Amino acid sequence: MLSLYSYSKSKFAIIFLFTGLLSFGSIAMAKPSWKDDSSTEQPTKKPGKGGGKNNTTTPISDITITEHPTSISVISGEKATFMISASSSDGQEIIYQWHLNGTIINDANTANYTIESTSLLDQGEYSISLSTPDTTKTSQAFLTIETIPDPVTPVVISLHPVSQTTYIQENLTLNVSATGTGILYYQWRKNGAPLSGSNQSYLNFESLSLNDSAQYDVVVSNKAGSVTSNSATLTVNPLASIALSWDTPTAREDGSALELNEIDSYKVYISYEGDSFEDTLSVPATLNNIELADMPPGSYQLAIATTDTTGITGNKSETVTLIIN
Repeated sequence: MLSLYSYSKSKFAIIFLFTGLLSFGSIAMAKPSWKDDSSTEQPTKKPGKGGGKNNTTTPISDITITEHPTSISVISGEKATFMISASSSDGQEIIYQWHLNGTIINDANTANYTIESTSLLDQGEYSISLSTPDTTKTSQAFLTIETIPDPVTPVVISLHPVSQTTYIQENLTLNVSATGTGILYYQWRKNGAPLSGSNQSYLNFESLSLNDSAQYDVVVSNKAGSVTSNSATLTVNPLASIALSWDTPTAREDGSALELNEIDSYKVYISYEGDSFEDTLSVPATLNNIELADMPPGSYQLAIATTDTTGITGNKSETVTLIIN
């Protein structure tokens, strides 16, 4: 190295050699204290290539839930309590927060959450978050609110269907009145057999026939049971017939004689319930009687007049009143 001609290079070589000697000398002469059998000091590795393998990492705290909240069902107004039990692996403080349907519940920051008097608004999912600086865990349960059922009262019939007598072609209604809890159900019966579609508090008849004559009752029911009404008898009568007859007149209005062969016909006038004579029947001269069928109940006024062969009709006879019940 000393034979080099360049001064600068020789100087560099000398320096390099000197440095090398110093380094070598240090390794040869110095003995670390940890090599001394009397020392307890351990080596410390600095960060660098390969040096990180012996680094110590602080473990992350974990939360263990030992008892989760359970879903509960209570009657509205009762008390409801959710509870959770948990611990952290290194004793860190756990921070609690309860939620209802995802919304934070104010001041609900302990392991237990209690609702002193529940209502339907409290029904839903209750979740709780448990947190430490290192981790967060959650758990949830449901609260179901049941309303107090109304007391069930049995059916009481206050108005029973009433027996009636009527005539064919008339309209009629049977009624019942009842009270009880909840929805009331009706089933009308004819001679003990249910009538299809007859499920109201009334039973209507339109244009009665003789076949409608029967015994009728109704079964009224609710959740508490059923009650059968008294039986009502419906009697349907055929319409009345009226037989009219009269004497053959022998004189006209002026007192002159009226022969039988001079009579053309008779006119029968009929009014109902005091109305004017609206119906007129023509009867041949060969007859002096007539039968009127299917007459509804009521008050009738009847009169007759004679028409001769010349077309002249005499005065009406005296009015006869007939009442059909």
